[in-house]
Amino acid sequence: MIKNEIIRRALAFAYKNKDNFVDLLEDRILENEGLAKLIAILQRLCEDDFIDVKPTFTNKGPNFLVKLTIKGIHTIENKDALNLHFPIIDNDLCFVVMSFNEDNKDLVDIYAAIKRAACSFNFICKRVDEIEENRRITDTIISTIQNAGFIITDLTESRPNCYYELGYAHALGKQVIQTCDSNTPLHFDIASYPAIIYETKTELEERLKVKIKDRIDKGLISLPKIK
Repeated sequence: MIKNEIIRRALAFAYKNKDNFVDLLEDRILENEGLAKLIAILQRLCEDDFIDVKPTFTNKGPNFLVKLTIKGIHTIENKDALNLHFPIIDNDLCFVVMSFNEDNKDLVDIYAAIKRAACSFNFICKRVDEIEENRRITDTIISTIQNAGFIITDLTESRPNCYYELGYAHALGKQVIQTCDSNTPLHFDIASYPAIIYETKTELEERLKVKIKDRIDKGLISLPKIK
């Protein structure tokens, strides 16, 4: 799989001379990736209309010159568009989607249990209210779902926004662990997905630890870097 960091570098290099065709092999890091990987990058960017490609020949053999399209220029100039198309995954981050109200002790305790479970594997566990960004909260949620290593969604209280965010995570193909207290019925459209239905916060914490470990063992979630 081609890392999005390499694709971003290719776009950024082309952007430096966006009005002309450029040789990506002039960038040493891209050159070190090798021609086969470079061709795969060009194919993906060309198919999605981020670049135009012009085949050429050099004394080293065949090569390709590239130029950003209008879409490519817009993407590299727009952080949200860049994150949407080529997110940089933070495998250390577990993003929690849930209802939250500091005056509701039950929700506070649910989040505390989720956080203890995730942090026991050294993940950074955050809810959107713990992320400081100077933009709309919806934009922060969307970009954090894109960039998180995996998502834990607690559907207690059945808030519509939680279902929306869960659906977005599924659409992106993210690793999602669903939880819900036993007093909250799951809506029919996600009831068929595996979920941890719990009676107590202790049960939630312990079963969540088992689920996270299982995903790690299967290679579906990457262990965080040791800090």
